[in-house]
Amino acid sequence: MTSPQASPHQLDQVVQSSLVSVSRDRIILHADITPGASIASGFFAAIDTDGDGSVSAAEGMSWARRWSGKVRTEVDGRRLELVADSATVPDAGSLASGSAIIRLSFSSAWQGSDGRHVFLMTNDNDPQLSVYLVNAALPGAGVSIVRQERDASQQVYSLVYEVQSPRSVPQQISSWLLIGA
Repeated sequence: MTSPQASPHQLDQVVQSSLVSVSRDRIILHADITPGASIASGFFAAIDTDGDGSVSAAEGMSWARRWSGKVRTEVDGRRLELVADSATVPDAGSLASGSAIIRLSFSSAWQGSDGRHVFLMTNDNDPQLSVYLVNAALPGAGVSIVRQERDASQQVYSLVYEVQSPRSVPQQISSWLLIGA
């Protein structure tokens, strides 16, 4: 008996995987977009706006900005504007395989006060075709994750986190130096 060949996802779907990082002064969003093989050529054509068969850095960044325009982010009810930091788009042949990943990175400066905060993200990119995944990265010193909530499709995501003032964060460096001495 032979087993069916495994596929990373449906041929006619887009997997949109997002990773959110929160810190005291910045929100970072990494998005990995994987269009299925049967729809990948349409994605490539939308990114390759001059139709020359390759995606320039400017075309990739332009598409990243269009993608982020359909993502609403806010902290404590205040809208955050995502700034496109990078976009990596595979070549047309690789994308056509259905397993190549478009990688986007965004950031938004945010000066938060100590205490509890709520980050909210709604992704309205290609809802008819997409499967969404979203998670938070482990935060650095002074920030702790309280809880994450998602709707059934993970198109809407909420992250509750807490910021501590730098003086209330334990200073482990000095104890590390004593141990190593």
